Amino acid sequence: SLEAAVKDVPADGTETTILLMDNIVMTTDDIVTIAEGQNIILDMDEYSITVQDDFKGRPIVNEGTLTVTGNGTIDSTTAQNGGLGAINNKGVLTIENGTYRGDKYASGACIRNTGAGASLTIKDGTFEKATCAVYNEGTAVIYKGNFSNESCSSCAKVDGHENMWSYTIRNVTKDSKMTIYGGEFISTQGAVSAAIGSLTVNGGYFKTVDCERKHGAIFYALYAAGEVGEVETVINGGTF
Repeated sequence: SLEAAVKDVPADGTETTILLMDNIVMTTDDIVTIAEGQNIILDMDEYSITVQDDFKGRPIVNEGTLTVTGNGTIDSTTAQNGGLGAINNKGVLTIENGTYRGDKYASGACIRNTGAGASLTIKDGTFEKATCAVYNEGTAVIYKGNFSNESCSSCAKVDGHENMWSYTIRNVTKDSKMTIYGGEFISTQGAVSAAIGSLTVNGGYFKTVDCERKHGAIFYALYAAGEVGEVETVINGGTF
């Protein structure tokens, strides 16, 4: 199992590659935690990690150093409200490519960067379906990728999930520091939000679109305001 393979990796920083050789369907008990000191390259080899319908959480929790490559898919949408997203990062995470999904009404994020010390680098990939694509509490650098969600506050209210909506990517604490060099960011509720922390945009395409029920694309391609705390935003480029 993937859990057994990860447990065999030394915790002394030795870089170790784990190669998927088939698709994986996880239960909640199968959630994989990469421990502090472990340094893993997870080569998805175009395979997928999906979940059973009673799953709760994200398939991978990273507390060490993790690089995900191989253009695979980590998808928890089958679990609907329990499928928070793909990876909860508390350490150092680099995503080179692939597809990452969570459920729209699970109130989660495809990638959650958890804690002031968490470091996230996204070089490319597709991040979609979840309430939020990237939820950042630490340091995040985005070079490229397609980021979207379908959350809409009006739809959520109609569907009995009030307040389960989000900007596509967002800073959420005073320690949040995000730098964007490129990528496409599309949402109904808003593309990128900095209500606290630091955001620098050097490029990228940011757009709001109407939801399927035509409630109106009424929010912002870029939202920068000290709604939660002090915020610094620098825009060097990009299309909004």
